[in-house]
Amino acid sequence: MPNQNKPSPPLEDISPHILQLWKMQQTDKQIIQNLRSHYDTSLYGLGLTKFVKIRIRMGLLRTRQQRHSVESIREAMIDLREMYPNAGAQEMVSLLFHEHAMSVSRNVVIGYFSKYEVNLICQCKAPSAN
Repeated sequence: MPNQNKPSPPLEDISPHILQLWKMQQTDKQIIQNLRSHYDTSLYGLGLTKFVKIRIRMGLLRTRQQRHSVESIREAMIDLREMYPNAGAQEMVSLLFHEHAMSVSRNVVIGYFSKYEVNLICQCKAPSAN
């Protein structure tokens, strides 16, 4: 049965599940699919358009919507670098998401490394002496 004639499920019922699935870094379509087990699909419907509106209202923005730059992530990167001095770009992206609720592209993190941590990049690229 189509979703357009059904009301959306109550936000208080699905918001904890949305947050849990968001923290698992699932896509919007995956979240919608997994949410179906948490509300009565014969009474309620939830499509992609309505879900995106709910997600934005909850303050859950994707990487491009957050529009982070090298400068906007600097304070968080300094904090994370103290705890994780050997973390690479992909690990830093994950740490920014989970510990600072910042969804940042890998390219921005690499740009940060090339601007502020040039010596670490050189160390990583240097051939190891065996």
